[in-house]
Amino acid sequence: MLEGAGLVDGREQMSRSPFSHPLESMPTAVAPPGPGDVAALSSLGVDAAATLQALSHTPRYMRITSLGQGLVTVPLLQQELTAAVKANGGRRGASGCGTEALATPLADFVALPSQAPVGALPAFAKRHVLGLDLASGVAVRALLKGIPAPPAPCAVLDLCCAPGGKLQYIADCLAAGAA
Repeated sequence: MLEGAGLVDGREQMSRSPFSHPLESMPTAVAPPGPGDVAALSSLGVDAAATLQALSHTPRYMRITSLGQGLVTVPLLQQELTAAVKANGGRRGASGCGTEALATPLADFVALPSQAPVGALPAFAKRHVLGLDLASGVAVRALLKGIPAPPAPCAVLDLCCAPGGKLQYIADCLAAGAA
């Protein structure tokens, strides 16, 4: 893991999809890269400075779960995020964490600043939102596009399921008849 990358509930932060949107201007507070970060990226032939800069502005995407449908809105998450940042100073005590929650092209996804203290959000504690990259949401939608509603019960075999965010999204979509 890169030294400058953050941890979310003990797991590496996985929201890393580039997204051309007003999110690019979201303020973030990222730990400065360590010498090991630059060396590791450079050894792979990657422009370390550009990569670390891009990662510092990559939003964290949250999927509104079936439990949160009709309850969680962008303004509500904005309010919760503002309160959490004020109380906690940003994730891992980082100052300067942005508090802007934004809608995404997928109606059940919201974008938060990369340093957002997700664990401090009441919607997260209630499992109304879960972390899932926007690209994963698009992949699920592409997979399910045109599939007729399956008969109940239905089985889905995910041979690459860990930690299971896409599989849960598939289950939620199938249960809601959104296929």
